Amino acid sequence: MTEEDRRHSVAGEAYLITDEMARAEAEAKNGLRQFDLACHIIMDAIEKGSGWKLRPSTI
Repeated sequence: MTEEDRRHSVAGEAYLITDEMARAEAEAKNGLRQFDLACHIIMDAIEKGSGWKLRPSTI
């Protein structure tokens, strides 16, 4: 790997939830948030009709 190819940024420490109940709650909350966003995207697509496009930034 050359110096030009080397990544210069450094990732921070990962925040891991070690408590099983807290992790399950966080996962459930995240799933509901994703579901709500998907519903919003679908409704937006229906309202805009053929003018709506799924863009990479949406994903």
